[in-house]
Amino acid sequence: MAQTLSIILAQYYPDKTQLRHTLDSLLMQDTYDFELIIADDGSPEDYWDDTRAYLAAQGFTNVKLSKNKVNQGTVTNMLHAVELASGQWIAGISPGDYVYDASTIRWVLEMLRRDAPQVAFGKSAYYRQESDGTLVQLPGET
Repeated sequence: MAQTLSIILAQYYPDKTQLRHTLDSLLMQDTYDFELIIADDGSPEDYWDDTRAYLAAQGFTNVKLSKNKVNQGTVTNMLHAVELASGQWIAGISPGDYVYDASTIRWVLEMLRRDAPQVAFGKSAYYRQESDGTLVQLPGET
């Protein structure tokens, strides 16, 4: 198994705008040393064709789809996606989640390769978009 990262984007009734923002945050990375697995849990509209075309237009083709015909719940959705993963490490996100900046995945991979953890957790930051379009970070983190 290669020392790469499998990112599972788990979705159910995804918001197309939030999905696109999440994809943009992945596409801005300074490394594409990851695969993207989109795991849809039975949504009537999964935006798969649009998503794959958008990623390909940006030069990213290392993407797989895990599609449940009916909703089976988050855990089963993730397990089906994990079965497709070829990376040594797996990270889970959802539409509306973003990576911090253009070097985040490279930095995460450096830490994973150096420390070889069995499990790792990251801190989350939450933002609110103001009417003028600016983002304001909300207090606290998890």
